[in-house]
Amino acid sequence: MSLPRLCERGFYCPSGSAKQRPCPSGTYGNMSGLSEEAQCVLCDPGMYCKETGSIFPTGPCDAGFVCVRGVSEASPSDSLRGFSCPLGHFCPVGTSVPKACPKGTFSDQRGLVDDSECQSCIPGFYCSESGLSSVSGPCLPGFVCLEGSQSAAPPSGDSGGVCPVGHYCSEGTSVPSPCPPGFYQNEAGGKSKDDCKPCPLGWFQDLPGQKECNPCPPGFLCMAPSASSTRGSPIGASSPLPCPAGFTCPSENPENPPVPCPKGTYSPVQGLITTGQCLVCPSGQFCGSEGLIEPSGQCAAGFLCISGAKVPNPTDNTTGSLCPPGGFCQEGLKEGDCWAGFYCDWGSSKADKTLCPAGFFCPNGTKNPIPCPAGTFSSEMGSTHQENCKTCLSGYYCQDDGTSQPALCPIGHYCPAGLIYGVEFPCPPGTVQNQLGASNSEACLSCPAGMFCAQPGLSEPTGLCQAGYFCPAGSTSPNSTEYQGNSTINHLCPPGHYCPSGTGYPLPCPPGSLSMSQGLKTIEECPPCPPGLFCGSAAIANLSDALPCQAG
Repeated sequence: MSLPRLCERGFYCPSGSAKQRPCPSGTYGNMSGLSEEAQCVLCDPGMYCKETGSIFPTGPCDAGFVCVRGVSEASPSDSLRGFSCPLGHFCPVGTSVPKACPKGTFSDQRGLVDDSECQSCIPGFYCSESGLSSVSGPCLPGFVCLEGSQSAAPPSGDSGGVCPVGHYCSEGTSVPSPCPPGFYQNEAGGKSKDDCKPCPLGWFQDLPGQKECNPCPPGFLCMAPSASSTRGSPIGASSPLPCPAGFTCPSENPENPPVPCPKGTYSPVQGLITTGQCLVCPSGQFCGSEGLIEPSGQCAAGFLCISGAKVPNPTDNTTGSLCPPGGFCQEGLKEGDCWAGFYCDWGSSKADKTLCPAGFFCPNGTKNPIPCPAGTFSSEMGSTHQENCKTCLSGYYCQDDGTSQPALCPIGHYCPAGLIYGVEFPCPPGTVQNQLGASNSEACLSCPAGMFCAQPGLSEPTGLCQAGYFCPAGSTSPNSTEYQGNSTINHLCPPGHYCPSGTGYPLPCPPGSLSMSQGLKTIEECPPCPPGLFCGSAAIANLSDALPCQAG
């Protein structure tokens, strides 16, 4: 009879057993003398025990798998003692506890064997925990999440940071979006396109992603285009435009709107800097409003536009005036001289503006009618030369310049041809002239006998001859004295006569009277013939002319 043997390692021997039994797969027996299966040791974590009767584990679990305990396969899959490496983890050889993919990574696949197989967090997203099977979420607005970002708002570094100036970062941004041309962003952390600021008036930005705008250069306009395409959102200028024609864009204040060329100027070209570059409105035209690219039009007829006219009918005598006298103007320019026979005063629009009036003559280019000189006249209109003025007719006088109808010579005077003043030739003393239009001295008649004409230019006698005197025809005095040459003529009533008032010829004293005295005025003053004498005839003035009476 044999003696009992000690049960070998890798086996167990129940009581009364004739044969030793192997420890099953998934276990091993590293001690001898085991008496029951339960004394077999479960395969160590991270190890697998493939064969029965093993005294130590077969080897480490395969990479990509987890061997918890008692695993019999290198690549277990029973989900109890072992399983494929789970999502969000990696399992190197001999793994008993899966290793989590680190922060900033994730894994949506099973069976990873190394941390290098963990996928870096997708750009634009963040992975804030270890062992993630998917990203934690999108990056917050205002931040950039690069590959492997661990935070939704990462501090500036390799994995992201605050959205840079000149850009905006909406949710889930991996690459900052540049603010478009015409906009700028001078602060970090922009969250949307609305955070991009439009370039203000007078500034522009032609590049994307800028933190500031550039001032508009002189001669250019930086103004936003129409905002209709953006439903009213403000828009900035992306490039400077040449200052529009009719305007200037000075350099001092680029933010101000364009300055229009002032009235009286215009500009058909773009890019002006100062109003001094605007063109002065040319002769014959006017520029009636601001900001013109061409003159408003021709000036009005009858006006002369010199230059810089602001209205079609200027009267400031600087930019223009009424058409100057002597000429006529059409469309703001002098067209020529006034025609002969006409005159053109201020504002004439045609060569035959006004017919030259009677009494005047108008040569070519006349400003004001030229009067016929005194002593001449012209009864016709439209005279062109002084030769058209006629010598004043005899019997008439032409006293004033510009006479159109001579005046009849006045009574008491006579007027030879060409006379200026009607009283220049009075009839002399001792004559009268009571008819208008006398042409020579023959019209002057001797003063009637019995009357006297004392002054020149009389139309009727001055009065009756004085009593006691007689006044023959042509007398100039009512009594005794008249001067002819160097002698004095005495018209005292002679002896033997009497002279009542108005006597032209002495009246003889009647027969029966004898008068030796002068200056008798009435017949009653004739004395009777002296006694003893016979005065048989009239006008006896001497005693010797009387006869003695006969005896008896």
